[in-house]
Amino acid sequence: MSFKAATESPLTKVALPEMTPLKPVTLDPKWLLKVLQPSDIDSVIPDAGVVIINLKGISAKNGVGISLVRMGADKNSFPSATDHAPDQLGFYIGTLFAKKTGNLLAIAAPPGRWRIASIGLAPALGFCLGAPSFNLEVGQVVYAGAFDLSGADLGQDLSLDAPKAWLAGQPAAQSILPAVYTNGAEGPCGYNGIYALEIEGAPFEPGYTWGSAATKARPAEAAPQ
Repeated sequence: MSFKAATESPLTKVALPEMTPLKPVTLDPKWLLKVLQPSDIDSVIPDAGVVIINLKGISAKNGVGISLVRMGADKNSFPSATDHAPDQLGFYIGTLFAKKTGNLLAIAAPPGRWRIASIGLAPALGFCLGAPSFNLEVGQVVYAGAFDLSGADLGQDLSLDAPKAWLAGQPAAQSILPAVYTNGAEGPCGYNGIYALEIEGAPFEPGYTWGSAATKARPAEAAPQ
C-alpha cells in the first residue's frame, strides 16, 4: 500500500471534492462501538459483521490509528441517516498501551462497503481523493490487514497468521476472511491533510481519476516550441 499524490498539477488548479457537513444522527443503542475481545466476536448482534485490523508503528509522530467510513450511494451520502447504524469505525490505541509487535483490534460493524478514511488523530491525514475499500456482510469476520504507521508506506499485510493466532480456540479463527480491496473510493474532504491511498495491484473503481489514475488519464502535454 502506498500514498499517491492527487495529481501532478498544483491542487489550486483542480476541483477538489466538496465537503458535506455531517448531520447529527441518533444511533441505535444496540451498536456499541467498543473494541471486542476474541471471545466476544461470536456473540455480536445478529445483523452485524466484524472488522479486525492489526496496527503497528504507533507513536505520537506516526499516529495512533486508522478510521474506516461506511460508504453510501454516493460520496456525500451517509447510510446512518436511514438505518441508524454507525458510519465510522475508529481503530485507535494509545502510545502507552501499544505493542511494537502489533495491536489487533476488532469492532462489530453494520454490513456495507467500508473505505479507509484517514490515519492519525487530531491532526488526521484523510484519503478523500481515493482510498481502498472492501465489502462486509452480515456474519462475516473480515481482516482488513496489518498497517505499519511508521513505514514509508502503510504496509497492508493480509496474511491471516496473526489474527488466527489471536482468535485461537474461537469459531472466528476458522471463518475469518481477508478483505478484498478496490482502489479509488472517494469521500468528502475536510481533514488537516488530504491525499489518495492505494493498494498496489488492486483494481480501481470505474471512472476514478485521482491518485495514480490522474497521471494515466492526463493527455501528454505538448512540447514547448
